[in-house]
Amino acid sequence: MNNFFTRALFGAVYVGLILGSLSLGAVSFGFLCMLILILALDEYFKLVKRLKISPPDILIIVCAGLSFILVFMNKSIDLNVKYLFIIPLCFLLFMIKELVKNTKNPLSNVAFGVFGMVYIFSPMTSLFYMGFYDNYSWVDTFQPELLFCFFVLIWANDTGAYLAGSLFGKRKLFERISPKKTVEGSVGGIVLALVVAYGASLYAQQISFLDWLVIALIVVVFGSLGDLFESLLKRKVDVKDSGSLIPGHGGILDRFDSILFAAPVVFTYLALIAN
Repeated sequence: MNNFFTRALFGAVYVGLILGSLSLGAVSFGFLCMLILILALDEYFKLVKRLKISPPDILIIVCAGLSFILVFMNKSIDLNVKYLFIIPLCFLLFMIKELVKNTKNPLSNVAFGVFGMVYIFSPMTSLFYMGFYDNYSWVDTFQPELLFCFFVLIWANDTGAYLAGSLFGKRKLFERISPKKTVEGSVGGIVLALVVAYGASLYAQQISFLDWLVIALIVVVFGSLGDLFESLLKRKVDVKDSGSLIPGHGGILDRFDSILFAAPVVFTYLALIAN
């Protein structure tokens, strides 16, 4: 019971931080995205090091933070787009560092470092840019409604899966990776996400009901894959949680695993249907 109240309290704080940052505008949401980016990368590298891999974590985290600031400035103060080419050059630094250091597993270090960027930096950048989408086009002013509905879809999928799995779950989905996940739970997540998609089409009318249905399905499929991938990563390094930053919930990766897979795909879909 005590764990339930702890989980509920910090779950409410987590939701409040996200919704509060959205309501305050691009600066607050951008700052939150950058903070999550840094904390998530730190957790990821701590997990990777349990595999005896030693990517240059501090250098990559600093580069990621600086690169996100460039992305933020590009949208917020109309920074000349040519400065964004600094980002790939920045990430060449840790490859050069591996060559200079003459480490034991340079290719593994580089591979896990690059994957960390793809796994965490790309989704957080996609998430931030989704706040600048309105009426099938990219705009210069922050529009939080679509992002708000995206987060609610993520939470609806998780909640529906948890409730349906707890009440009706019998058939295992991927027992080898995540023994608690069931087929019935996944169906529950789909149903609740589709219901929320209808509400989203009424609240955030930047896109049509049909597009919200597609986004709901993307969230269900790729959000679930993100959850399973993080479970696989934790199982590989033999830990229960990615961290302990959020009492009752684990770490940042435990809370954002679904978002890390779903956000880039939703961003890509929005780009494809844009005018």
